[in-house]
Amino acid sequence: MDPKVYDRLWDKTYAAFDPDALRTRRRNHPIVLKWLAEDARGKDPAQNPLFFRYKSSYRTATQKRRLKIINTMIWALKSEGFDLGADGSDIIVCYGCHRTKFKVTEGTGRPERATSVAWRKPNGHLSCRIDAKLPAGIERGWEDERGAPLETRIPDIIASFTVWAEQQRRQASLP
Repeated sequence: MDPKVYDRLWDKTYAAFDPDALRTRRRNHPIVLKWLAEDARGKDPAQNPLFFRYKSSYRTATQKRRLKIINTMIWALKSEGFDLGADGSDIIVCYGCHRTKFKVTEGTGRPERATSVAWRKPNGHLSCRIDAKLPAGIERGWEDERGAPLETRIPDIIASFTVWAEQQRRQASLP
């Protein structure tokens, strides 16, 4: 087998994605709607007796941006033929009987002192990570960078999932 086949597949998939087509859709995916409904239950006095102390999980601009990126990723993966599900904050991506996860998380700054509490303050820096074995040279993690936010990396992420699916298909066909 040609060792560059995955690199060519990645390049072909990346080139096929139009950045304008990956803009966040106005309609939320059912997984995102479920997360928003669970969050809204915390503010409801009938559901939560301590509703007045409840803080929404999507109150900052970075948390809303993270939700938009996840929604865009889910719709893009669905359009590529992947099946999707959720396990907490992880998104489960299925191809045939194979599964992997991806997660978009917000980074945290270091504590002020070495003796400070382990809780770290979010810094607004988003990163995405795929929990899958990928061939050498194919990225598994992406982060916000100066001049290149995570939203611009969505075609890279989709291309990596396509390579993962092709790798799973090839391994399944081996005797």
